[in-house]
Amino acid sequence: MIERSTDGGATWETQSARGQRWTAGAAPSPTICWLVGERGAVLLSKDGQLWQAVTFPEAIDLVAILASDASRATVTTADGRSFATTDGGKTWTIVSSR
Repeated sequence: MIERSTDGGATWETQSARGQRWTAGAAPSPTICWLVGERGAVLLSKDGQLWQAVTFPEAIDLVAILASDASRATVTTADGRSFATTDGGKTWTIVSSR
C-alpha cells in the first residue's frame, strides 16, 4: 500500500499500489517520490499523486533507492549491484557490480 500525507502525518490518503510489493522508497522533495520493488519494478511520482511506471533493465528484486530529484536516482539490486539514471529512468547505467 502507498499512502500520502500533506499535513505532517495527521491524516493519510491511500494511493494505488499497482498490485506490487514495494521494498524501498525515496522522496527528495514533498512532491517527488521514487519506489522500487520486486522483479525490477520502479514507480516515480513527480507531483505526489500520480505514479508512472519506469522501465528497469532487469527483472531482479530492487532493495534500495537513493534519489536527488525526479531525474537522478541510484537503485541497489538484491545481488548488490547498483544502477543509476540521470534522465528519470529512461536509461540506466551500472555503477557498481558484485
